[in-house]
Amino acid sequence: MNKSIDYGRRSEIFDVGNHTVLKLYNTGFPKDKILQEFHNSKIIYGLKKLLIPNPLEVVKKNNRLGILFEKIEGIALMTLFQQNPIRYFTYGKIIANLHKKVHEISLSNIPSQVESFRESIKKTELLSQNEKVMLHGLLRDNTVKQLCHGDFHHGNIIMTPGGDFFIIDWMDAFYGDPLLDVALTSVNASVSDAPPHVPYFYRKIYDVLKKISELDRRYLYLYGVPNDKHINRILLLAAGIHLSHMKKHESKNHRIYFDTIRSTLQI
Repeated sequence: MNKSIDYGRRSEIFDVGNHTVLKLYNTGFPKDKILQEFHNSKIIYGLKKLLIPNPLEVVKKNNRLGILFEKIEGIALMTLFQQNPIRYFTYGKIIANLHKKVHEISLSNIPSQVESFRESIKKTELLSQNEKVMLHGLLRDNTVKQLCHGDFHHGNIIMTPGGDFFIIDWMDAFYGDPLLDVALTSVNASVSDAPPHVPYFYRKIYDVLKKISELDRRYLYLYGVPNDKHINRILLLAAGIHLSHMKKHESKNHRIYFDTIRSTLQI
């Protein structure tokens, strides 16, 4: 197998020839999550309404599971930001508009937002029982059945030489309220660290950006979401969901954000 050409938080990407790449997950990564990514990607690719890589098959290499995808010639927006950090701001509106295109699609044959997040909130040890009850109250079934990416950020958008934008990494996709999907991206921008493979210099630049800019509120503005009490409740839910997915040693920023939003709502 060829050398890896890119890294994610939980996988490596290999160019295996014939216009194909292999997304190979880290040893021990849950099989059901990999199969869910393949399932979601197949459904979304089949709609032909968004530009995403064609998922070809699930494979096993060296006791690691992965997915073969059509190779997209291009560069991730995260890489462009590393080359010139000011692009983080100049591409912001493009990212928000791409997000809106995702939310224009109606479907219901992937997991719902409720089934996607109810169990993770229930199982985490980083939330108290009272916090779990409160979050479950915010996570209500509704009649909205719009496609949501679940992990929408600049690292999951590839720009081709022709200027097209492909959206990758559909493992966490769900159908439901787009506002929650926007809030997940907003919280992620405010609290998450850059992946370890990102050069130290650029990770520090990102840390500075988070401190001097309200990146969560900025993304809400770019998307066109009113900054009101209702969106604060959705941000609180998104913060709780992010926190439920974290390991304890990685959760400090997420806990601070969660507590800050909750204190503004006094719930």
